[in-house]
Amino acid sequence: MERVAKSIYTPTSIFSANPGQLSLETLKYLPEGESSSYLDFYVFGGVLYMKKESQNPIPLTSDNIEIKNIFFSQISTTTTIPS
Repeated sequence: MERVAKSIYTPTSIFSANPGQLSLETLKYLPEGESSSYLDFYVFGGVLYMKKESQNPIPLTSDNIEIKNIFFSQISTTTTIPS
C-alpha cells in the first residue's frame, strides 16, 4: 500500500474530542501551482466524509450507517513519523 500522507496537519486536526477531525498534508491531489495539499476526514450529519483540498467532500459511509461519535488520537512513536 502506498503512503499518501506526508504528515498530520495539526492546525486543523481535532484530537480527543467529539466530533473529531483528522487533517493530513499530502503531496498527492495537488491544486495547480501548489507544492502540498490537504485531506480532511470528519463526520457531518452522521456521515463520514473525506475532503480533498479545493474539491467537494466525498461520503465514505453508506446511507445505512449513522456515525454518532468519532474521536481521533495522535500517537507518538519512536520514529520521526507521527501516527
